[in-house]
Amino acid sequence: MKITRRQLRRIIKEAIPRDRPEELLSGLEGEDYYGDPEGGTQNIETEIENSIMDVLVDQPGIGGMELAQQVMSKVPGVDRNSVFDFLDVLLEDGVVYFNEEEDEWHLI
Repeated sequence: MKITRRQLRRIIKEAIPRDRPEELLSGLEGEDYYGDPEGGTQNIETEIENSIMDVLVDQPGIGGMELAQQVMSKVPGVDRNSVFDFLDVLLEDGVVYFNEEEDEWHLI
């Protein structure tokens, strides 16, 4: 069984205690949870994923163009193609569902 990088990140994210993550990560000086050498709190993929999830929770069945527009407004510097590429990955991972006939995106 293969585990995608995204699935591994989710597993690790779920394993980190939400109330005291610094205990688990105290040895990672200069890196955040996702290995960002700048020490930022999230990388761009995580920001895109979180934005997509937020939009789909608030607006299930949203159209693709509107979803991309909302994610682009939340994540500076991201273009529409990046959002759709990321949606394709989430679709392959079984995280989202796309109704092609109605142009509707949903969380699974």
